[in-house]
Amino acid sequence: MGHRSDGGCRFQVQGLESSSRVIANVFQRSPALQGSAYRWDSRGGTIYHAHNVSFQRSMTKERVAELHSRKITPELYHEIRRLWQIHSIAEDRRDVPGLISTLTEDCVYELVQTGDVWRGHEGARQFYTEMMAAFPDIHFELENIVIGPQGVFEEAHVTGTHVGAWLDFPPPTGTRVEFDVLILFPWDIEKRRFSGERVWFLFPQAHHRPGVS
Repeated sequence: MGHRSDGGCRFQVQGLESSSRVIANVFQRSPALQGSAYRWDSRGGTIYHAHNVSFQRSMTKERVAELHSRKITPELYHEIRRLWQIHSIAEDRRDVPGLISTLTEDCVYELVQTGDVWRGHEGARQFYTEMMAAFPDIHFELENIVIGPQGVFEEAHVTGTHVGAWLDFPPPTGTRVEFDVLILFPWDIEKRRFSGERVWFLFPQAHHRPGVS
């Protein structure tokens, strides 16, 4: 069982055979889960406590409306594009302070499919330091990108040599790995920095990471 940053809980279920079968088994074994306060996320194999679902949905709608109302100007486009370039160059150079300089102090890094979260500059520093230690030659090959007043969304192909432990990846073997990622860099319109990253992993079946669907 893991803890979510919103105060709820998540129960990760491995080896899904069918959603209904897993739900039945988990709920039968866990009386605390029985009741309307819990929700099933079939995409991630996760049961979430949902005491704030209505409030969160309302806030999401307000947030989306604000994002949709943003206007783009040539100046804003070039500002966001330039900061993303600085971020990318710093990543290629393993320049963690340079990466941090592109982020708001309250930035949030999130692996959407697993619920792993790092907060603030210290959290971002930990995220990059540990990832670069596990994949010292990691490289992001850009394949697609969208830039707008909401931020940057990119698709990249990642390659690297897996030499160290990182999160719940399989144990390192010293071999070359590759996978794809989708990354959202939300733009903070007041602080003129990125407020973190939301990352989705796309793994080849042969290198599927446990817990990521």
